[in-house]
Amino acid sequence: MELIDQQTQTNIASKICTSYNFITRLKGLMFVSDLAEDEAMHIKPCHSVHTCFMRFPIDVVYVNEQLEVVAMEQNMKPFRFGKPQSRAHSVFEFKAGTIQNKDVYVGQKLLLKQEESEEHGIA
Repeated sequence: MELIDQQTQTNIASKICTSYNFITRLKGLMFVSDLAEDEAMHIKPCHSVHTCFMRFPIDVVYVNEQLEVVAMEQNMKPFRFGKPQSRAHSVFEFKAGTIQNKDVYVGQKLLLKQEESEEHGIA
């Protein structure tokens, strides 16, 4: 899957790892060494995140059920807790700097686009 800006069709991330069950949501990015510039994890359902046991800072984008950005946290360092976002239905976690580099903003509508050949998981 890839994540794109619905209005401009601009690519935000080319590789999305999905985390849709209890075990994968619990693990998240805890034991991942790093994310590439074009990678992200989509965690659903989720309205709050933590970075306990993570090795690198992340950008967090909170979205509602329609994938509209409702809140963001930039450069969230390891061993921190994000502010719960009641309007969020899921989150995207990116390498720190992605929000600024890809011009992500509150109110932006995103789209998850399925690719023909898809890999799940982030090494």
